[in-house]
Amino acid sequence: MNTAADIFDHAMNLSTEDKTLLVEKLLLSLQRELPLSDEWLVEIDRRVQKRRSGESQPISQTQVHREIEALLE
Repeated sequence: MNTAADIFDHAMNLSTEDKTLLVEKLLLSLQRELPLSDEWLVEIDRRVQKRRSGESQPISQTQVHREIEALLE
């Protein structure tokens, strides 16, 4: 059975469109499993719409790590 880390590593090789679709499906599955407040549902929808419209651009895991390390120096 694949671990979450295995799935994540595989997902990082997906296209941006496929990653977005995967995130949407995961969020929907959580919505069914965990009670989310209306405020969180609105925020999730806002972020998905920004991503779909191109207003929000993804950054790589490597870039995130670089930025965090720069803040910690």
